[in-house]
Amino acid sequence: MHLLTTRRMAWLGALLFTILFYQQRPGLNLIIFESVFLWWLFRSTNRTPLSLTSKWVLICHVLTMFGVVLSNSIMALMINVVLTAMLPAVFLHPKARSLASLAAIGVYSGVQAPIRFMKEKSSKFSLFYWMWKLRFLMIPLFIVLFFLIIYANANAVFGDVIEKTFDKFFNGLNYIFEEVDSTILMVAIFGLFVSIVLLFRSLNQKWADRDQAAQETLVRSRRKPKSWFGSMIGLKTEYKAAIFLLVTLNLMISLLNTIDISQIWFGFAWRGENFAEMVHEGTALLILSILISIGIVLFYFRKNLHFYPGNVWLKRLSYLWIAQNGILLVSVFLRNYHYCKVFSLAEKRIGVFIFLIIVVFGLWTVYRKVKHNLSAYYLFRMNSLCILIILTLSSLVPWDIVIAQFNFSRSGKAFVYLEHMESLSDKALPYIDKNLSELEDITQSQYDQFSFRERYLTTEEYVVRINEKKIAFIQRWEKSGIFSWNLAEYLAYRELKAKGL
Repeated sequence: MHLLTTRRMAWLGALLFTILFYQQRPGLNLIIFESVFLWWLFRSTNRTPLSLTSKWVLICHVLTMFGVVLSNSIMALMINVVLTAMLPAVFLHPKARSLASLAAIGVYSGVQAPIRFMKEKSSKFSLFYWMWKLRFLMIPLFIVLFFLIIYANANAVFGDVIEKTFDKFFNGLNYIFEEVDSTILMVAIFGLFVSIVLLFRSLNQKWADRDQAAQETLVRSRRKPKSWFGSMIGLKTEYKAAIFLLVTLNLMISLLNTIDISQIWFGFAWRGENFAEMVHEGTALLILSILISIGIVLFYFRKNLHFYPGNVWLKRLSYLWIAQNGILLVSVFLRNYHYCKVFSLAEKRIGVFIFLIIVVFGLWTVYRKVKHNLSAYYLFRMNSLCILIILTLSSLVPWDIVIAQFNFSRSGKAFVYLEHMESLSDKALPYIDKNLSELEDITQSQYDQFSFRERYLTTEEYVVRINEKKIAFIQRWEKSGIFSWNLAEYLAYRELKAKGL
């Protein structure tokens, strides 16, 4: 594909981006724009078979494209932006085995793309071409400007001439910007930048070679030691130290798990405990424990200790340590479950559940590393891919709607924070729109159940704020164009209009 054609495609991409996104929110426009560039990238790239990692990046990218339209999720949009930045790497290095390699190649390509675009010699009439050619004049120009300021301050007449000259110059710029909408100019520039990054790709061969050379299975080192006896003594010492460490850690975590099992697993009833503190402490402890587990496994199973004869107890203690971390995970899950049962759903509580799913996969990969003599590369490759897939799938769910429906459906059993309900996004408006009598009933039932009252928003204030949000949302939706269309907000708008708003 000739670079001149690629350059033209970049300008057309900027034009398309401006048409689709000027004064529009992300919606259908995202699918249209990214579909065009996906088609172009497939068309202009050799049909090299994609690796599993590259396939998952493309699948997750497409899912987040539709996720933005279907659920209007900010999380889907954020993941989509990251994956879009990685698209050049996928097509430059389709056999990539790890997300880290794709990310590194994507960053390198993104940095090089504007430079390649401006250095392109095929169009000497291009403004960017001459900007690149004259880049070395920037330092002299700054020096001239510096001395101009000094001389203007040193001589009043000279300073008056310079001031009048600059006034005329800036007045001319102001006139230009008053005549031209600066917003559309910024959208066009950003669209050109995105198009350049996607089209002017540069492969970092160093990262590609490193990715292909990485091994997932550990190989026993056969280097000849200075002293075979000394080497064995060192290995035995390391083995004994590892045994001592794992025995101690297993004893400590077993005591912790025993307490959690007796207090949380069976017959738990809320008696006014600070659930937020319980969940946060448990989650922090779990994160720390998992990190320590990974560190221990990576350290002691990094070299020949993996192949040390008689290391069966080291592996057994590692399996026990992993299993006990699994028990700790269940305890954190139950704490969060009881938290939601009493105080309803919230974004962070859902985030804890998603985190626990990732941890389950992480513990399984740590177990496989120990059992099958796998490398740290395997551990990081698999877990990064797992995180991407789970976050992508979770971003497709309209969590605000789930939270609103769940919390109000359990208002007779669980505490409902009206402040939190009022802060949910516009797509949840039909589910958080309650009349005053409904809210009074909910408030009264919760007064009967809970001895505290952490509420700063009265039912009357809540109704007023929701009505204001409804009016603002309907006005915004009716003014927005077809390119901003998304299913979640469309359904919310339709339901609100059906109520006669």
